[in-house]
Amino acid sequence: AFELELDKIDTDLVKNLLDVLENFDMFRLCMIVCNRYNVKDQLSRYLTSVCYKYSNLKLLATNKILEINNPIFRHKQRQVSILANEAVHNMFALVSPDMIKQVKTEDIKSKEEASKIESWRFLFYLGFWQKLIYIMDSLSSMKLCYSIGDLRNFKIVYMINYRNDLSDEQIKELIEDQTGSWVAQEDRQD
Repeated sequence: AFELELDKIDTDLVKNLLDVLENFDMFRLCMIVCNRYNVKDQLSRYLTSVCYKYSNLKLLATNKILEINNPIFRHKQRQVSILANEAVHNMFALVSPDMIKQVKTEDIKSKEEASKIESWRFLFYLGFWQKLIYIMDSLSSMKLCYSIGDLRNFKIVYMINYRNDLSDEQIKELIEDQTGSWVAQEDRQD
């Protein structure tokens, strides 16, 4: 009988197996194998492949820009984006926590960390920037929200990280507030 020791598989064999799985679009299984055999440099590759597969930005080709005001097209876009969000969320559940940990650009020391930054950039380009807001550190998240003009998520990140004196109910009320009273007095510059 032939026995295969699964704990002692060569990294090259694992990478060949991952290439075969990728050819069949089995990204979920690729990520499971990456986590099992500690091939972290490949994780971001499969994560970005899944994001590309489910991104609805590719549906917005130049000839379809005119259809944006069409309610049927907008409904289809909404359905595709809900599916994409669920798929990407499920893929993030498979990713090891140290992969999700953000690395600052000036602290890049390895190829793995560089590929991680590229995968975050790719997720942003594919329209998954709201997913990034809750993965990154609070200051980077607020900068991203500010640059996009997303006041609601800016408020949420600010409240979660800088307003420890508030209850969950108070945070919910202040997020809906449009007057600016949600900013702590000591953080105001006016």
